[in-house]
Parts: sequence; C-alpha cells; structure tokens
Amino acid sequence: MILDIHTHADTTDPRRVVNYDPTYGAPLPAAPVFSAGIHPWNADRADLDALRRIAPRAYAIGEAGLDKLRGPSIDVQLPVFVSQARLADELGKPLIIHCVKAWPELIAVRRSLRPTTPWIIHGFRGKPELAQQLLREGFDISLGEKFNPATRAVIPDGRLYTETDESPLSIDEIRRAVGV
Repeated sequence: MILDIHTHADTTDPRRVVNYDPTYGAPLPAAPVFSAGIHPWNADRADLDALRRIAPRAYAIGEAGLDKLRGPSIDVQLPVFVSQARLADELGKPLIIHCVKAWPELIAVRRSLRPTTPWIIHGFRGKPELAQQLLREGFDISLGEKFNPATRAVIPDGRLYTETDESPLSIDEIRRAVGV
C-alpha cells in the first residue's frame, strides 16, 4: 500500500514513491517504487525518449505539470506535459502533477485528453473552492506538510493522497496531521 505518493527522499521503503526526473541523466533511484517524469522547470531540456524507456518500470508518471512562475514559458511546458499525460494513460499509470498558477490550462488538457488513469495534484495548498473544482473535473489531490485544513475537509478519503515531497517530517507525521 502506497502511503507517500511523492518524495524526493532516497528511500527503499516500498510504501513511498520516489520522484525521478531523467533530465540530467542521473541513474535510476534504488527505490523499488518510483515515478518518472520531466518537471515543468526542465521542459526546455526534456528528453521524452529517455522517459519512454524508463516509464514502463515506474509506478507513476511525473512529476509532470505546468508552472507559470518558474521555468520555461507555458508554451514550452504544455507539449511536454501533454506527452507525459498521454504516456501515463497509454501505460495505465497514475500521473503526478505539479501545477502553479496554471489551473485553467491544466483543466483544459484533462478535458481534451479524457484520461482513464488517475491524475493526482501533488502538494496541493489551495483553497477549498479550487479543490472542489478539481475534484469535479476528475483530479485526485495529495496533501503534504503545508496544507489548508479547510481544504482537507472537502476532499473525500478515496480521492486523497499524502506525501512528504521535500519535507523533513515523516510520512506518518504528515498522515496524522492530514487525518488519515
């Protein structure tokens, strides 16, 4: 059972999904469970062929996404994200999503692609209203160390994930704080 859907920690705990971005050619993580994806900040250096070679061994695709505050332009990020979203659906794997200030674009891509696999917004810190909109659109939501308790209250347990991301807290501490 996965307890930590997204971590950057080097761990061999099979309950934790270690994030891996092939952009810089680092070796695959030693973790038995990992996600593979190109972060939006690295979209201008994306090697989608490398990702396609690694992806079948990954538990999930990502951290993929859109970020209007950092990284290359959204016009560069968008096709890289769409390629990863299609790959996730093709392989039947969840998509772990990083999104900053690009919610309309993200929702439009989901509506266009109509995926059959889970799309999980990682590290969600937004307001309850945005969470409800995302849930209606079919997204699942992951909460980490910094989350809005009012937002937690609107996320059904079956659509909720937890994560450590880069937090020094343990996944057990985060899960207790989130209330799962």
